[in-house]
Amino acid sequence: MSTELHPDVVDTSIPPPATAPIDQSKDEETVTLTQLVVIIDRDASLKLPATIFDYELPILEAIYGEDQVYVDSEEDVEVAVMTANEAHEALRRKYAQHVNEVLAIYPRPATLGKATSLEVVDEGNRGKLSQSAVTDHKKEAAKTASKKTAKKTAARK
Repeated sequence: MSTELHPDVVDTSIPPPATAPIDQSKDEETVTLTQLVVIIDRDASLKLPATIFDYELPILEAIYGEDQVYVDSEEDVEVAVMTANEAHEALRRKYAQHVNEVLAIYPRPATLGKATSLEVVDEGNRGKLSQSAVTDHKKEAAKTASKKTAKKTAARK
């Protein structure tokens, strides 16, 4: 008997490594997330239980339909601290066959960060992404674009 899942079924049996519950005996920083047990009602004879984090619920509802996903129970769990960037990447891996639904709900790590209060980090220096950094980046891009336009205009003359 094969243990492969049907292509439409999301493998939710193993949570992403970044969000796995931690060993409380270790002295690690933790964050509290709400973990849900949901039932995905595929049809009259197929009901799939899945353990997910609350921020994954809209993704499952987008994949299967809002009226096909029911929350059975919920509890707060302590997990190792992660960034919104890490959680976003874990979602993209976990729901790889349905990445369009993930990106429709959480197009960027910042969107997921707002929904979960997870920190968003700039991949360049792994520090907090400040608004001034975004503004400076936009100013630099505008300067570069205007220089290129000036060079093209000068080359035409």
